[in-house]
Amino acid sequence: MNSDYLILLARNKEEQYKQLAETLSDYNISLLYCKNNGIDLRLNVIRHKPFAVIFDSSELGMQDIIDVIEECRDPNGLPIFYNIYTYEDGERIKQLEESGVHFNVPTPYNSSAIAGHLKLLCENTPVDEREFCDNIRSEIYDIMLELCISPSRTSWNYIMESIMCLLFSGGGRFTVCRSVYESVASKLDVSISSMERTIRTAVEGSWKNAPEDVKQKYFPEFYLTAGKPKNMDFIYRLAEYVYRQHKGLFNKYYDSQCN
Repeated sequence: MNSDYLILLARNKEEQYKQLAETLSDYNISLLYCKNNGIDLRLNVIRHKPFAVIFDSSELGMQDIIDVIEECRDPNGLPIFYNIYTYEDGERIKQLEESGVHFNVPTPYNSSAIAGHLKLLCENTPVDEREFCDNIRSEIYDIMLELCISPSRTSWNYIMESIMCLLFSGGGRFTVCRSVYESVASKLDVSISSMERTIRTAVEGSWKNAPEDVKQKYFPEFYLTAGKPKNMDFIYRLAEYVYRQHKGLFNKYYDSQCN
C-alpha cells in the first residue's frame, strides 16, 4: 500500500536517518533524499510532491522553513513536515508549530516509533478523489504519448475514457467487456462499432510506431510473441499497469466507494 507515498528526507550527512530510512523501506515506503537547505527543500517538494518531508530545523533559518511551508503546501495540507531536530529552544519550537510544522521530535529519537507513525499517517490519509482522478488521467496521457497515440485523434478520447472507466468504475475488477464500450460510447455519443474500429486503427498504428522498449514495458506478453494486442487487451494492459503503480491508492478509492 505505502509505495504510493513518497517521503523526502532532507539531510546533509549520508548516515543521517539511516536506521529510520531502513525501517521505512521495510514498510515499502518510497524514499527520496535532498540537501537540508531551503533551496533544495523547495525544489524537491515542488518537483516530487512528497507525502511527508523529514528535516532538521537546527540547520535551517526560520524564514527558510516558513517559505518552504507557505510555498509548497497543497490545499489538502500536504506534505506533512516532520522536524527531527538536533537542538532547539522552546520558543523556536513554538514558532515552528505556529508556522505549520506538524511534528517536532528531538534527537536522539526512536526510529521504529517514527517509522510506524509515518506508516499510520500514510494508511489513514483519505484519498482526494478529484485530484487522484486528475493525476491518473495525466499519467495515462503520458503513457499514450509514449505509445505514439496522438491527442488530436478521435481514438485518443475513446482509449482514454475506456481506461478511466475500467479503473474507476469496476471496483478493482478488471474485466474489459462490452459494458465498458457501452458506457464510453454513451458518454461520448458514438456507436460502439465506430468506436471499436477507431480504437483498432490506433492500436495498429501504435504497435507499428512505438519504440520497442515502450511496447515491451507495457505489453511484455505480446512483445515476446510479436503479436499485436487486440483492442480489449490493449486497454486492459494499460489499466492494469496504472493500477499496479498505485495499488494502495486505488484500493483506498474502491473502499471509499463501498462505504
